[in-house]
Amino acid sequence: MSGAGDAVRALILAAGQGKRMRSRLPKVLHPLAGRPMIRYVLDAVAELGMGRAVVVIPAEDRAVRRALGETVDWAVQEAPRGTADAVAAAARFLPGGGHALVLCGDTPLVTAAQLTPLLAAHLAGPAAATLLTARPADPTGYGRVVRDAAGQVARIVEESDATPAEAAIGEVNTGIYCFRTQPLLRALGRVRPDNAQGEYYLTDCVAAMVAAGETVAAVASPDAPALEGVNDRRQLARAEAALRGRILERLQGAGVRVEEPGAVVLDWEAAAGADTRLGLGVTLAGRTRLGRDCRVGAGTFLRGVTAGDRVRLGPHTVLDSGRGKGTWT
Repeated sequence: MSGAGDAVRALILAAGQGKRMRSRLPKVLHPLAGRPMIRYVLDAVAELGMGRAVVVIPAEDRAVRRALGETVDWAVQEAPRGTADAVAAAARFLPGGGHALVLCGDTPLVTAAQLTPLLAAHLAGPAAATLLTARPADPTGYGRVVRDAAGQVARIVEESDATPAEAAIGEVNTGIYCFRTQPLLRALGRVRPDNAQGEYYLTDCVAAMVAAGETVAAVASPDAPALEGVNDRRQLARAEAALRGRILERLQGAGVRVEEPGAVVLDWEAAAGADTRLGLGVTLAGRTRLGRDCRVGAGTFLRGVTAGDRVRLGPHTVLDSGRGKGTWT
């Protein structure tokens, strides 16, 4: 991505109200494995090496700004008028002759490895837009990808607006896209709120581009569960379980023995050295770091703890760096 025409800016939509979470906390700040869920999306983008992301927030937001600070650029959506309006609010940040990678802040399981094929296909081809699609076991809640007789992407229809035949389509829109900036801006100007929600849908840009003679491509992801958005507490719990599974695999790969893998709680920043052993029901919260050959007894809770090699902690020990000394040797 060295040429000016290959410049890509990541745009993360975080202005949704998240009503189904039944919470005063903004949806993208709900914690997963010790971190706000939007942090995982930002990590995936950062790994692609595209520089500072742009985050779109609602006008009344203060909490997301406080949580992320000056690590990102901010765009403000003045009123909740839909995803196309949210992207339009960030138009000034998009490279004029380049591209926009658009993601939602509520997809914490997405990784750079999943985004790389999408980005590569888009930059290598002539498409005005390239969608990341998937075929989940249950497509309920997703927009369906409608193709023409030749198999080309024609439009995306939201589930609330779909006919029975469209609702039966198994290929869904994940809400992750690559756009060429200029066709995107033209399409945004043609989107109208002619739908059940009365909103400006970003998905309608696809049909607008096709109608203008532009090509819209798609890259299919083989890992639909990892692209699932979090809209309610049930999906939040599934995402957290998946993230904790990744952490467990990482620790086991480093040589850590976990006596009962289904009965430990591991935050994202937890780490331990080879031959360390975690007992039943252990919690490693926050930025906890254990050395090599440690023994952590059943039911022990550690938060923000740094421990050296061969440390022995008996069952049901509680050490919290927020309550005093945070380093043990």
